Formats: sequence, structure tokens, C-alpha cells
Amino acid sequence: MNLLQFYQTAVLPYLDKKLVFNDLNLVDKGDHYTADCPQCKKHEAFLYKNSEILSCNRKNSCGYFVSLTAYINDGRVPRGREFVQVVKKLCQIAGVEFIKPNYTEEVRVPLVQNSRQKLLQDFLALTKESLLSDEAALAREYLEQRGWTQEQLSEYEFGYYRGAEYIKEQLEQKGYLASDILNSGIYRSDWHERIVYPWRDLAGIIINFWARHIIGDTEGKKYLLMSSEKGGSKAVPFGWQWLTGNSIIIVEGFFDVLALKAHSITNALATASAGISQEQMQALVHRNPQSITLCYDNDEAGCKATEHDIDKLINTDMQLFVMPPHYLGGAKDPDEFCSIYGSGAFQELIALRIHALRYKAQCMVSRHKKEAQWTDAELVALIDEALAFIGTITNKARKADLDFLWQELAYETGRTLENLHEHSKNFIQKQEQQKRVQQLLQLAHQGSPEVIDAYILKEAEKLTRPVEFDPILQVPRLSKLLDEHESILLSYRGKEFIGLPQRSLPLLDDYLSGMRNLIVIAASPALHKTGLGIQNALDILIHNPEACLVYVTFEMTTQEVIYAMRCYLAGISLTTLLFGSDKQAKSGVYFTQEEQHQLEASAKLLKTLGERITILDLQTCPLITAEVILTQVGKLKAQTGAARSVIVIDSLEQWPLPSDLEFVVATDKQLNTWRMNQAKKLKQLQFNNPVIVLCQAPALVHIKNTQQELDTLAHLSSSDFLLILRPLSDIELADAWLTYKGYSLGLEYQEHTSRVQDYLNKRQCSIYVLQVVKANNGMACDDILVTFSSKTSKFEQLNWALQD
Repeated sequence: MNLLQFYQTAVLPYLDKKLVFNDLNLVDKGDHYTADCPQCKKHEAFLYKNSEILSCNRKNSCGYFVSLTAYINDGRVPRGREFVQVVKKLCQIAGVEFIKPNYTEEVRVPLVQNSRQKLLQDFLALTKESLLSDEAALAREYLEQRGWTQEQLSEYEFGYYRGAEYIKEQLEQKGYLASDILNSGIYRSDWHERIVYPWRDLAGIIINFWARHIIGDTEGKKYLLMSSEKGGSKAVPFGWQWLTGNSIIIVEGFFDVLALKAHSITNALATASAGISQEQMQALVHRNPQSITLCYDNDEAGCKATEHDIDKLINTDMQLFVMPPHYLGGAKDPDEFCSIYGSGAFQELIALRIHALRYKAQCMVSRHKKEAQWTDAELVALIDEALAFIGTITNKARKADLDFLWQELAYETGRTLENLHEHSKNFIQKQEQQKRVQQLLQLAHQGSPEVIDAYILKEAEKLTRPVEFDPILQVPRLSKLLDEHESILLSYRGKEFIGLPQRSLPLLDDYLSGMRNLIVIAASPALHKTGLGIQNALDILIHNPEACLVYVTFEMTTQEVIYAMRCYLAGISLTTLLFGSDKQAKSGVYFTQEEQHQLEASAKLLKTLGERITILDLQTCPLITAEVILTQVGKLKAQTGAARSVIVIDSLEQWPLPSDLEFVVATDKQLNTWRMNQAKKLKQLQFNNPVIVLCQAPALVHIKNTQQELDTLAHLSSSDFLLILRPLSDIELADAWLTYKGYSLGLEYQEHTSRVQDYLNKRQCSIYVLQVVKANNGMACDDILVTFSSKTSKFEQLNWALQD
């Protein structure tokens, strides 16, 4: 057995908690002790006799808790040699001989062969046998409907409860006393015809059974467990005996753990309720994994439990992450998600987890923000709640993570990080003052003038020194940022553009100084805006080998995006790509020699570029948010070594709202704002890298003179660059042609328009204007006349000499 198992089985049961916490004035209250809190000094801490966690009950102002082993180790969770020394100390307190563990043998604790454990094992064998009986046909059918094969059922420990009297009779035949059976917790009339499964601890000892009904709507609870009065325990999460790895996923349901294990995911544990218990938290603290990810059900209870458990676990040494419940999309829990999308999709989903403090900030925002715009009262309430929350964080490592919370709040409120940090600094200063007042009042109560005088002198000395605050809340002075500023400037020296050039539309590069920041391209239907987005993205990759691309499509499948990419790179139409060339008359030969060469070259090029491309669609990724996209960008950069990145969103108005926000985002205006905020969130972490957002616009004509039409795009005004792709009106087309020819526009312009249109139609070509409606940073911009050829699937700047 290993050292942890030795401590849990041979030392802990024999420890007198009063001797361990001998300086905290423990008072026996039956099932628990009350004690002095080591932090606030109030006699309001408590310790359950079957627990190892001492907690302060003054949650609003203290919230301190500590495990037994950490208390022995001066407040630190012991690891390595420290844990060995702590166990030795506890052996002395318990009067147990310390036995050096044998780490070479298989980590295993022999089952305690007492009569109760043997009875439970025999009960399990009896239920497993019953599952194969004719009476259990409905139970087997239920399990098969949930995806469990007959082969898997034999590997796992599913059983069937045929009835309390049947169980009693069979166990009595094995020699067990009726009194032992009745007191064991398994004699239950309400378990009749339910599926049962054992709940084991790390050593494999059965600590409980759960029984689940198999009929959709039944009276009573879905799950029933052995009562604590009959020896049932939930001291460790379900699935503890299978746990591997140093990163743990916490789920709600038993079937979630079993389904994940069936898919070879063995780092999941179930709380068996919406939220983790104090005992289960204690077990996790003892195991001390590197990280925990909360992955609760996609319902209101799961959302509440997620936030509640963040509050519980935030002061532990474990890194805490959250898989937001709405990431499950249409699935209600991990079991159903794996059934629909497979384990690979679940593992990809877990990779998109967010920091618990970021999720906490999102919960605060959803509570206080009632409309699209913040009111002053809402902002004050939000900041007050955030400050009250950070006041409960005592763990230094978790304090260092607070920027996750502040960054999210800064983004959602439009406030600066500096402003929020100032609020935090003032709050910490006020807390410190209140703490000093309390200390002075306690000293005054003790009635010792000498002690009071010494304290006042000490505090007066502190006032002569500048107050030091948590370094994570300090904003650097400008002088500290100048080195970084010079480094950024140096990175631009000798270059042509700030952003990433795409080269095929040179004027666009000139006007925007390369593709960069948040670029919105709006176009009415059938103007090939997707083709323009794909062309820009691929040209950026071709001319910038240090860049990678994440293409997000809400309208097409991944294969359809690949079709469009092949068409552009090969310079052919989609019809030609799919069905062959109408120029090729030979039977069985589908392309001309030139077309075949173009196809082969494009396939080779796309394969090379494809190493730097990820495509997200709603089939491969059911839930897409800004966080999901940024995670994919980070993964792609890490895999390819790319220094810069391109994101394309196609298209904005199709971006689906997560189900848990449907009750908050009620109007079209709010929905448009949410979508644009997602795009802005992408831009914030894409400094001078392009986020190209395609969106649909009304059929715009003469937009310069039509303010009403422009107002329909008002929600896009927060972009850095707003481009509108539209066809030329007849008079604009004639004017452009006659200007090229050196003539002035006359009344006969319609005749010229007709000639130009006939000419363009014969060549399967259209002329559009790419109008730069908005450009940040004072960029001087003008309209760009472009042509699109449906034969070559390409946009080019208009060159009348080539068209003539």
C-alpha cells in the first residue's frame, strides 16, 4: 500500500481530533466539535467527527478552513517529504507504529474482511446474478438503450434488485443473521425493480450502493442510496477507485462517470448531487490534484452548483477550471453528450474549459445586467459583489489568479482594468483598517494598557511607510512600459504594413495598412462575400508563412468550405470542380490539360497551407463562442509555431446564441449586440492580427446618399474597419466606363451601361464596389472597384485595360 492509503486506513481512524487541534479549545457537540478559528479567533469554527476539515462558520467575513494534515504542517498542504513527516507525527498522536510504505508493490489495500463488507459483497453478487434473470429484462433493455452492450454489462458491476424479501431470504441461506441484513442498509422495499451499483472508496471497499429507477416517470427520487444511519457513506466522490492522472473532472451523475470510463476517460468523479459535499472536498484536498474541472449538468441546478462549488473550492491549492454547462449544447449532461458526439468531442470540449474566476465574473454580470446598456446602479452592485467575493479569497495562489476575474469584468462593463484595480485597492485598504480596529477593540477588552500602547506605536510606525498592496493589483507606471513600446516599434521597422497583407487587392492593403484588427465585410446575398473572405484568408497565409487561420462557418459544412478553397486556388468554378469542364469533350476525361494542372497544383498548395488551417462548423463543434475560437487559435499556434493568426467568421448574423442566454438576450438588438461583442472579444486578444467578420446587409444602392440604409448596420459601427460590398448602380457603372474612356457622363448613359453589362455577362464577370465606410486610426480610404469572375472564383481590382 502507498503512504496515503496507510494514513487513511491505519492512522486516521485512530486519531483523537482533540489532540491534533489541541490549541483550538475543541468542545464536543455530539456529531461535531466547535473550535476557535485560527484566523478570526472566534469560537465559531466546527469539525465533524467523521471529517478532516476544520471550517469557520463566519462565511461572510472569514470563511477559513484547513485540513488536518495541513494544520499539522503550519497551514500548508503537505507533499512529498513533508507528507511523510506529517504522517509520522500523526502516528505518534494516534499511537500507531509508522510503517515505511512499499512503493514497488501494486498500489492496493486489501479489503477489510469483516462481516458487513462480506455481506455487501455477497449482496452485490446476488444483484449481478439477478440482472441476468427474466425478471430483469426491462432493466437490461433500459441499459442497452443508454448504450451499454451485453459485453460491457459483464465488465461492470450493474445489478438488479428483485425485492427486499428475496434479498433477505437469499442472504439468510448464506448464513447471515436477519438482524445484520436489516441493519445493513440494503433491505429496502423502495429499491424494488431498480438497477443497483456499488460505490467504492480508493481501497475498493464498498461504502454505499445507489439504486436507480428504470421507468421514465415514477413517484419518488430517481436515485436512492443507503442511509448514513445504516452505514451508507458519500465520503469520497463516486468513481474514486478508477481515478488516474493529476487533472480531475467533477460531474454530477453516476452514469456520467460510467459513460466516460467506458470511453477510456478515467479521471472523472461524480458528486451524486448538484454540488460537492464537505467530505468529498476533504478527500480531494488530500489527493491534491494539480487541477479540477467542474463539468455539471446543462440546467439551472447545474449552473447554480458550478458557481456554488467555485466558492467552496477557490481557497484550495488546486487550480480550478469550469466547463460552462451551456458548452454541452443540446445534451443535458456528459453521458448524453458522449452518446451523441463521442468521447473525442468531449475531450475537445474539456480542452476549452475556462478559469473558474472568469466563469464567476460571467455569473456576476448575468445577475446584474438587465438591459443591453449598464446603468450606474447595476455597475455599483456588480463591483460591490466582486469586491465582496475577492474578500473571501485567502489563498495566495488564487489571489494571483484574480486577473481572470478582472479582465472579464473589464470587458463586460467597458471599464478599464486600472479603474477596477483602483476599486480593489481601496477595498483592501478598508478591510485592513477594519481588521486593525477589531484588533484594537479586542486589546481594549482585555484591559491591558501596556499592550494597547505597544499596538498603537506599532500601527503608528506603519503609517509612516507607504501602504503596500497585492502586487497583482498594481498598475505599472508609463516608464515601465517604454521598453515594451520600443520593442513593438522595432517589430514594425522595415515592414510595409502593420497588419498582414493579402496582396490580391493592393488598395485594400494600402487603406488598412494590411489586414488587421476587427474588419467587418457586409454584403447583400449572392455577392460572393464568402468567396471574398476565403480569398483574403488564403492570400494572407500564402504571403505570410508566420500566420495560421481559424475559419469559423455557421452556414456551411467543413467540406463546403474546402470546396470553396479549392475553387479559388485552382481558379475554376464550383460546377467545374464537381462535374468537370464543359470544354472537355473526350469520354472519361473531365478536365482540360490546363485545368488538370491547376487542380493538382491547388491540391498540393492547400495541403501545405492546411497544416496552418483549422475549420470550425456547427457539426464538429456544436457550441461556438469567442472563448472556444480563441482556444483553437492557441492550439493551432502551439502546434504550428505560428506567431500571428487570422480569424474569419462566416457569417455574423448566423452565430447561434448559447441556450443558457436565451432568457437574457430577448430582442434582435440585444442579439446583434451579443454577436458583435463576441467578435470584439476575439479582437482584444488578436493585437494587430485580423478578425474578418462576414455579415449580411440589405440590398444597398447609392449608400452614400441613403442614411436610412446605413443605419441598419449601426450595430457594426464598433468595428475598426467597416467595408460594404455592393453592386454598382447603372449610372455608377456607366460613369466608371466613360471616365476610363475619357468621356463625360451624358443622358445616354443607359446605352453604355447596357453594353458594359452584356460584355461582362459574356465573360461571366461582375463589377462591385468595396466601400470603406469606416476606418479607425485616421486611415485615408476611398472606394475600391473590384471584379468577380464566376469562372475563376476570384476577386480582382478593376482594370479596364484587361476588361476592354
